[in-house]
Order: sequence, then C-alpha cells, then structure tokens
Amino acid sequence: MFNAKISRNVSSALSELMAGGFIGEGAKVVEFTQKLESYFGCKNLLLLNSCTSAITLAGRLLDLKPGDEVISTPFTMIATNVALMPFGVKIVWADINEDNVNISVDSVRKSITPRTKAVVVTHVGGLPCDMENLQKLGIPIISDCAHAIDTVYKGEHISKWADYSCFSFQAIKQLNTGDGGALVIKDDNQFDRAEKLKWFGMSRKVPEGMTRLEHQMTADVPEWGYKMHMNDISATIGLANFDSLDDVTSIQVDNAEYYLKELVGLKGITLPTIEKKSFPSWWAFCIFSDEREKLMKFLDEKGIITTPMWRRNDRYTTFKVDFPKELPSMNKLQNKILFIPSGWWVTKRDREYIVESIKQFTNENK
Repeated sequence: MFNAKISRNVSSALSELMAGGFIGEGAKVVEFTQKLESYFGCKNLLLLNSCTSAITLAGRLLDLKPGDEVISTPFTMIATNVALMPFGVKIVWADINEDNVNISVDSVRKSITPRTKAVVVTHVGGLPCDMENLQKLGIPIISDCAHAIDTVYKGEHISKWADYSCFSFQAIKQLNTGDGGALVIKDDNQFDRAEKLKWFGMSRKVPEGMTRLEHQMTADVPEWGYKMHMNDISATIGLANFDSLDDVTSIQVDNAEYYLKELVGLKGITLPTIEKKSFPSWWAFCIFSDEREKLMKFLDEKGIITTPMWRRNDRYTTFKVDFPKELPSMNKLQNKILFIPSGWWVTKRDREYIVESIKQFTNENK
C-alpha cells in the first residue's frame, strides 16, 4: 500500500551535511522553508518535526482550554485528534460525506455551539474538503493536509484555505524528510509567537551581532513552548527528495484518474467525487464496496494489498465519547471504505491487474 520515495541524492547530501559538523536547526531548514513557501505560494511557514505537532501548535495559537469544543472528523488517522488532547477540549464529532469520506459541512454547521473554538478537517487521500462553505461558517479552521501537499482547491493551493494548514513529510508521504511536518499560518500577527512556541518559547532567530550562545543566555521566555522544530538532517533529506515531488504526484494522479475511468459503473462499487475546479494530489485512492471483507480477501489471494485505512476515531476510549452520537453516514460507510494501491510504485501493468481483479470479483458476485 505504501512506500518511501528516497532520492539517489540523499546519501551524498547527508554525507556533506555530516562533514560540516552542524545538524541542528540551521541553514538547511531555512533553505527548505523558502523552497516550500515558493512551491506552495504561501508565507508564514514553519518547519516542524511532524504534522501532529503542527496541529498541536495550531491549537496553542487558538488558546484552546478545558471547556472549549473543537469539531472534528472521526475518519482520519488518530494523530489528528490526539494532537488536540493536551488542551482538555471536548471533541465534537461531525459526520462525513457519503461520496468522499471528508467532513460534512452540514454536520459541522449543526454541531456549532457557543463553546465551539475551531473545526479540524482532513483532506482524506488528498481530496479537498468543501473549504469554501466551511469558511462561511465563521469559525477557525485547522486543516490537516497530511495527504494534500499538491492539492489545489478552486484554483488555489490548499494552504490558502484555512487559518492553520498542517502538512506531513513523514516517511510514506509524497515528499518525505524521514519524519517531519510544517504549519502554514494565515494571520501574520501569530507567526512570531508560533516561531517561539516551536522551540520552548525562545526564538531561534539570532539577532544580528550576537552569537547563538549570547542570544540563548540573554533572551527571556515569557511563554513556555515545545520542542517541535525540524533539524538540518530532516531538511536535507527533504531538499534532496524535492526534485522528485512533481513526478511522484503526477504518477499518483494518473493512477487515480485511471481508476476513476475504469472502475465506474461496477456493481457494488462506488467511487469518490471531487469538488469542482479542484485537483487532488491523490496520496491514496478510496473506493466503496458493498462487500468489502469479501473483496479484500479476494484481492489478497491475488497478491493485492488493500486497507480500510483507519478505525473511526470516535470509537477510541481515549476520546471519552458520549454515546450515542448519531453519525449516519459514518455508520453507513464504515464497513464499505477501502483503499487500493495507487502510489508512485504502482505501474500501468499493476493498475491494470488491480482493475481486472476488481472487475472479476464484481462479475462473480452479481
């Protein structure tokens, strides 16, 4: 299902870095930051050690506290919602769409109360959520873009559409740094605070005329922060892998478009729909199968790995869910969601075999 894309240039780039003797947050992080800001067409980007840290930092910038409510999706990697737990907030689960498993705007709207401080959305598989209508709800948006590094929504990069956009460069993502993430912040006034909070509450920017040690020994820390920064090792890996990003995304988009064309109209199989004027980065490809368990077993016997991806988050004890919470679409789809191989390593012959196998299954189970 997943694989790590490693450029041939990574080894030599890391060797050169190691020979220099400095591997903390330095020049490579600055270079990688600038490269990403140019690529996204954004500003106020902070490189961090994970997307999970980015979500937590966004919550801190919103000053979340016990008694606050944050609306979120149950269909995401548990990391999305675990990142909110340090604040003691109540997570209010919104339902998902039935056609692309992203969060439902209508369900979010119905979940808003005077205690609502934010909504967290995940662009599952790189398919963009309905950001235009989410914005109209008038509450801050934390956007989990772990799958959406290249996603375009209504003509603009996905980072333009939320108050806080959180990216992942974890090992199996389209651009990887081994592990890492980034936070893009819409509000210019919050950026300086965030830059300090990512490293214990102290700015990593050394004032002109001072050494790093002098800065560290004299700078005050008025607000405690975290250890969330990216180091030059991760940034070097990211820079070396950067040149292959467009090719990786192009292959995954081509595979997804092939599936959308070839799997349409099959009995018992439904395909995801896409927001108009939007271009997913297709980190993963989801189908809906009326007989998922049987299909998974059938494909497994043919050597094709598939996965439901995640357990719905509102069933984890850690989130202290108040039952029952009516999420009819999540209930309907929880046993139908299935992701099939679509990554950059899936060849044209591979995808043809996958499609032929799914068609064989549907024909035998009419």
